[in-house]
Amino acid sequence: MAAAGRILRDAVKFLAPIGLALIVGAGARFVIQGQLDLIGQGLLAAGAVLVLAYLVAFPSETARVVRARQTRYGSNTAVLIAAVAGILVAANILGTRYHYRWDLTRTGRFTLSEQTRQILGELRAPLKAYAFFTEGSTTEDRVQAEDLLKEYKNASALFDYEFIDPDREPSRAVQYNVRLYGTVVFEYQGRRQETTSVSEQQFTSAILRVVRESPKKVYFLVGHGERDSASFDRPGYSQAKAALEANSMNVATLNLATAQNVPDDADAVVIAGPTRPALPQELDALSRYLARGGGVVVLAEPDTPQPFIDWLRQYGLQVGPGVVVEPGRAYFGDPLTPVVDTYEPGPITRNLGATVFAVATAVTRTAETPTGLVYTDLFKTTDQSWLETDKSVARYDPGVDTKGPLTLAVTVEGKFPGAGDQSGSAQNGRLAVVGDADFAANQWAAAPGNNDLFLRLVSWAAKQQEGEQLVSIPPRPSNEPNLILTSQQQNLVFLSSVVFLPAIVLLLGAIVWYRRR
Repeated sequence: MAAAGRILRDAVKFLAPIGLALIVGAGARFVIQGQLDLIGQGLLAAGAVLVLAYLVAFPSETARVVRARQTRYGSNTAVLIAAVAGILVAANILGTRYHYRWDLTRTGRFTLSEQTRQILGELRAPLKAYAFFTEGSTTEDRVQAEDLLKEYKNASALFDYEFIDPDREPSRAVQYNVRLYGTVVFEYQGRRQETTSVSEQQFTSAILRVVRESPKKVYFLVGHGERDSASFDRPGYSQAKAALEANSMNVATLNLATAQNVPDDADAVVIAGPTRPALPQELDALSRYLARGGGVVVLAEPDTPQPFIDWLRQYGLQVGPGVVVEPGRAYFGDPLTPVVDTYEPGPITRNLGATVFAVATAVTRTAETPTGLVYTDLFKTTDQSWLETDKSVARYDPGVDTKGPLTLAVTVEGKFPGAGDQSGSAQNGRLAVVGDADFAANQWAAAPGNNDLFLRLVSWAAKQQEGEQLVSIPPRPSNEPNLILTSQQQNLVFLSSVVFLPAIVLLLGAIVWYRRR
């Protein structure tokens, strides 16, 4: 009986260490999970009961330990450790509930553009991205895709993503119709949009396309020598077309000589730099389209064929004649290439960057304009400019040439002549005219505001709802800094590192040798 009591007493001595271990386990579970779940509460309660049982079973031992000097010193240490642990736990809780991040990279690699944040902020349902990369892939696209998707998730609680290995889960690849490695599929309310290019521009464009239920349809007029929307040459419009498609717009060509009418699904028609006359029947088709509430964007040139000029004149607009000469704001000193960075206030020009126009003409209002139409000038040249009518010499001739400021772009909105029935039930049409077609060409697409201006003009003509975002995100600059040295700087680096520094070392050595000699 005495032996059994001794065994029981020895066993009770282990209650305190076991209880403390359980309490520590409960604390660790709380730190890891951020909350004390049912299991953690059980561990904490069991640990407290075991420690209390030990204190009741050995009151004299407990009193002796408490009075000991080592206990007092140890209690100070325990309080300090508990305080540090409490600070760490509080920091962990605050870091979990209040998430703040700072991008310290030189190029802002981990900072999303304001356009992307606005689009994500307007989500009304969960949006999920499925990235199909092989597991363990360390390619640049894989790393960049993960970095970007993390930033998208941090920007919106409704966004989530998942990486899928198409080799290990081929059924998932078949489910999402994925054929290429590196494909990212965005799914929103049952609709899907994929992209194989890894960049913020492409990701945000894909999100915009999948979020918008009905994309706009834009037609490029052909048959009169207009700019080719499929051409990658300098005068071509392939980048303009890509920008429209990136903003959830379907692009097609339209030949009115065969179609006879503008299709009913057309939200806007672009006439980009025609060089040959149009037939009267074609211009009548455009007039009927405007009359029923359509949108037309005309990008004219100084040599625009006369039928197009006459067609615009019936709506109160005069294109040319002449070439704009702008010595005050010339692009790299070329007065035939004006730069515009001051705009009239309005939705098209709001926060627009500087735009460059090559060999442009003026767009002015005629003395008499049709009733029911509202005209808005978008931007003008400086008062140092003039409209040169003599192509052989760029010299201002008073009484012959028109003195600036000269209007380069005008928008017209309202019920165009002949619209609808006699009751006036037709919708408002929209017409935008710019005195240059080169600004939207591939050659000038990289200018700060050129691409944006073209997008905004087409978006306005297509009656894209106010507040809908347009995506024009420039690529991130390279993380590798470029050091460009002049010839003088190169000589200085060479002399200082190859000549002067070794010479100083040799001189000091010679001085030390001489003094010790």
